[in-house]
Amino acid sequence: MHRFFVPSESRSGHHVTLTGDIAHQIARVLRLRGNEEIVLIPTDGADAVEWRVRLVLVEARAVRGEIVAERPALPEPTCAVTLCAALLKGERFDWLLQKATELGVAAIQPIVTAHTIRKVAPDDGHALERWRRIVTEAAEQSGRGRVPTLRGPVPLDGLADAVAAPLFVAHETVAARTLAEAIPAEADRVAVAIGPEGGFSGREVERLVAEAGAIPVSLGPRVLRAETAAITAVTLVMAETANLAPPRERAWGDIRDI
Repeated sequence: MHRFFVPSESRSGHHVTLTGDIAHQIARVLRLRGNEEIVLIPTDGADAVEWRVRLVLVEARAVRGEIVAERPALPEPTCAVTLCAALLKGERFDWLLQKATELGVAAIQPIVTAHTIRKVAPDDGHALERWRRIVTEAAEQSGRGRVPTLRGPVPLDGLADAVAAPLFVAHETVAARTLAEAIPAEADRVAVAIGPEGGFSGREVERLVAEAGAIPVSLGPRVLRAETAAITAVTLVMAETANLAPPRERAWGDIRDI
């Protein structure tokens, strides 16, 4: 079933009303019809839940439906990962945002480094809104119960203030230990910094160590493209903290019983 994040106020009793872009997508893009079902996830509710909704009225300006069942949303990883990723050219950063969201990151902090080619201002509303759409759609597609926090870009020297988690910086010159070896299995929050095309400079790594207490780590014997490195790092953290196991069964409960 198609899934959408919606504000809690979309619901009134056992009924929901959707307007704006979501209504347009349901009616005009997906061309859903009455009696078909979708899943809605309230973005600002006290509890992480999913609503199974049977469509009653489908129009471009407004879609109405009846909630027929509820169930708990898919739990978030026990380790909250903040991916601190340098901005990349073209659509490569879009791809990174999408895949990191699918893997379960809690937050994404774009960074600007010495080798960063692409420049995006911290208050660039157009870029931020586009990125938010990407991570929202990726969270919907991958079955997540929440959308990752997406922050505005910061310069590398501001990373220490922007991230409140143990910071690991991936660099191809590190030979002492890998990220997998450095991550404690019981870690509940981790930040990983990934450089741009050309990677971090040696001086930048030194500054992160000195100013942010970062731990330099390796991602393996081969030099990875920036977007590959980001996804590899997130996957390693999820694996080392036991967050890649299949989900437990989440049965739908009849709305009349809730």
